[in-house]
Amino acid sequence: MSPPVQPQQQQQAQQQQQAAQQAEQQQLQMGQQIVALQQQLDKYKHDTELEFKYSKESLAAAIKEAEIIGSATIELNKEQGKFDSKANEQSEKSAANG
Repeated sequence: MSPPVQPQQQQQAQQQQQAAQQAEQQQLQMGQQIVALQQQLDKYKHDTELEFKYSKESLAAAIKEAEIIGSATIELNKEQGKFDSKANEQSEKSAANG
């Protein structure tokens, strides 16, 4: 027959069990925090990548737009020059004939 358990021993065993449960609960909470932080980091990486891609595409579009506007401006200036030349020729012909 085993010796009777002393109240002090029983209390000590309960305290050890509670301490073990608390440690297990803390580990579980820490694991959950790690998972949450990893998710936040993944979201940050994803968001940053999207922002970079958006900025890159926006810049490429702005450059393309500037190229188109530049080309169109050059063409308009050429046409305006041709128009001005014809207008000057007609003015000179009118002045010579009149």
